[in-house]
Amino acid sequence: IVHSNVDDARAYMYSKVGNERSTSDSYVHRFDVVDLDPYGTAAPFLDAAIQCLSDGGLLCVTCTDAGVFASNGYPEKAYALYGGIPSKAPWSHEAGLRLILNSIAMNAAKYGIAVEPLLSLSIDFYARVFVRVHKSPQDVKMLAGTSMMVYNCDAGCGAWSTQPVARNQAKEDKKGGIFYKHGFAQGPSASSHCDHCGSRTHLAGPMWAGPLHNPYFVQRMIDRIPSLDTKKISPSPAPTLKPTPRLLCPTKHQPIRGSFPCPVSVTLDFAPADKPLCPAFALRLVRGVRNGPSPEWLQARLRAIGLRPINTLVDITNFMTFDRNRPLHVFDAAKVAGNLVVRRAKAGETILALDGKTYALTEEQVVIADDHGVESLAGIMGGEASGCDENTVDVLVESALWNPLNIARSGRALGINSDARYRFERGVDPDFCRPGLDLAT
Repeated sequence: IVHSNVDDARAYMYSKVGNERSTSDSYVHRFDVVDLDPYGTAAPFLDAAIQCLSDGGLLCVTCTDAGVFASNGYPEKAYALYGGIPSKAPWSHEAGLRLILNSIAMNAAKYGIAVEPLLSLSIDFYARVFVRVHKSPQDVKMLAGTSMMVYNCDAGCGAWSTQPVARNQAKEDKKGGIFYKHGFAQGPSASSHCDHCGSRTHLAGPMWAGPLHNPYFVQRMIDRIPSLDTKKISPSPAPTLKPTPRLLCPTKHQPIRGSFPCPVSVTLDFAPADKPLCPAFALRLVRGVRNGPSPEWLQARLRAIGLRPINTLVDITNFMTFDRNRPLHVFDAAKVAGNLVVRRAKAGETILALDGKTYALTEEQVVIADDHGVESLAGIMGGEASGCDENTVDVLVESALWNPLNIARSGRALGINSDARYRFERGVDPDFCRPGLDLAT
């Protein structure tokens, strides 16, 4: 039986505190599970949720404000909501998870309640954590020693070091048992400048320093997957995209063997020190495409995650980006002049991008160019000049690897936020570059 409540959620959860007398057969004093999934941050609800949970209960928290907890634009807001400063780094989403966990632990510690993260997930713009809570003043004493500050060389080489807030030192008693002595941590653990490259370091935290997951819980979840319902989610899914009851398994794909040589060559024109800017680049020419509406199964998949189907080429690249974390770019082959060169941009070059804006480039950005000039901002956004439309017949499909730090800096300098940038600056699977191209083909 489900009983709905339309009052303030916090007031309702607080009503369970200290009110243990049953008023009716349906009255529940405390809950075994509380699932917080508000719009934006869950911070205002954490205190009430922790207090209304039973000992050993499960707290599920969703926060959709990654622009705060995993961004470098609002450190003051992140501190106000989560009690810590986010990190400027490719691993900013992990740091965001740790900020959220630390906020939960701090709220719980006031009541002698300890927390244990069972599973922590960062998925696009939101975070989802599953935390077990239990009454244990002894475990609460460990919190300071499992909290940390982070010194991060975000403007230089990306190195980082951690500083525990306090120290938990294991001792052996007279009977051979283990107890912990809690004391002050020695600091600081890093200087104001990076030991590796000399760049300035910035401070992040305090944040959770303990494990993000319970491996036994995760394994039990994986073991249950074969028994779950694997019913198809659409009436006519594509055979190669059929849901499968497996987790973290390599994607099966059919390698595509070309029937003719690609007439467009690609040159990676970098100095030896710049070669990490593009570790891999694959290009394929596909002739005779019809850029009309995509198949119904593909449109259904996109609508299910809130994307509007546009046409076959756009829908395929969107699907690959969101479902397989493999951003691609498609050029209209008829609009590409000569061969392609991947290089640093030249000072003074510009590009009219697919968002309709013209961007002035510097040598910090990496571009894909043809005989006419810049055709694409590498790993960020394509250009209008070689973009596809309803008249496109032949396409060049690009699948590449880009340096995450360069993508982050370039996107930040140009003020471009795109789905491709979001993924490349956080890192994609390097082994899925060619298979991703095959699957899209």
